[in-house]
Amino acid sequence: MHVLSFASRLVAAGLFVLALAAFSRPFVSLFAGERVGTANGLELALGSPELSGRYGDPALRGEIERRFDRAELPALLALAAAAAGLLAVFLPGRTGPGLGLLASLGALASLAVVLAVTSSPDVAVATDRRYALWYAGIALAGAGLFAGLALVSRAAEPGGRLPPRSRPRRRG
Repeated sequence: MHVLSFASRLVAAGLFVLALAAFSRPFVSLFAGERVGTANGLELALGSPELSGRYGDPALRGEIERRFDRAELPALLALAAAAAGLLAVFLPGRTGPGLGLLASLGALASLAVVLAVTSSPDVAVATDRRYALWYAGIALAGAGLFAGLALVSRAAEPGGRLPPRSRPRRRG
């Protein structure tokens, strides 16, 4: 294995681990009147956010719970994609880094959905996106970058095969 490819795989794996670790830290907090809901990434993915207080306005009743319910599946998909990327990045050949890149892109897309469904166009429900959500996104973007680097550097190995489109054509 080429040194650059191996180093890129190690860095990508480390960033996937950081993204997974970020899931244990606070992701999002929602506020509606006296009702407060907070969740780290695991709680969000497993559908068990911490809720406290009560709604001051009956029109807002259940709004925080609905937002957390909508974020549950995307958070679970992001967590699963990050774990799959960690495992996939070490598969042999170009398959591993390619799957790692796809996993990081899938996890980033899922985190974007979490951001969208927990956002509040309504002034009565305030959203506080916590630091771990941003750390997970940055780590996943970096993991995708290094998985892509491992994928590309694989073609530069001595005796490695270039992708069919990048081979020079012989004129005869």
